[in-house]
Amino acid sequence: PKYKLPTSRSTTPDQVLSTALTDQTQKSSSSSWSYGEFAKQYPNVNNIGIATIKTASADLLAQVVIAQTPVSEIDWQRAFLFCAFGATYLGAFQYW
Repeated sequence: PKYKLPTSRSTTPDQVLSTALTDQTQKSSSSSWSYGEFAKQYPNVNNIGIATIKTASADLLAQVVIAQTPVSEIDWQRAFLFCAFGATYLGAFQYW
């Protein structure tokens, strides 16, 4: 089991919650950050982040490699528009 439940019937819900939180704090402080755990705990935030980065990267790649635009002349307004599109439509709306 994830959490140890008290065996005494005189235990209050606050004591059970306190024990669970203490166990979780000890577990998280002894381990390092895990992307898998983050993705499970915050799936919407995770997907919005991935879609935003993916869409922005694709636009920058299209501008620099395909259109052969020099890095100093990148259309940042277009890049930020793709960021917004990636976050709202691809990340939030399609995932939902």
